Amino acid sequence: MASLVKLMEKKMLQFDVTFATYMFTPMEKFFFCKSLSFLFFAYLSGVPFF
Repeated sequence: MASLVKLMEKKMLQFDVTFATYMFTPMEKFFFCKSLSFLFFAYLSGVPFF
C-alpha cells in the first residue's frame, strides 16, 4: 500500500513538472485538470470536435 501511495505522489509530481501546474493557483489548477479530463473523455466517447 505504501508503494502505491509513493507511485501516485511520483506521478502527480511528474504531471506538475511536465505541465508547469505547480505555478498555478488552486483554482487555475482545478480548471486546467477539468479541461484535460473533459477533452480526454470526449475523445474516448467519439464526440467530434470540429
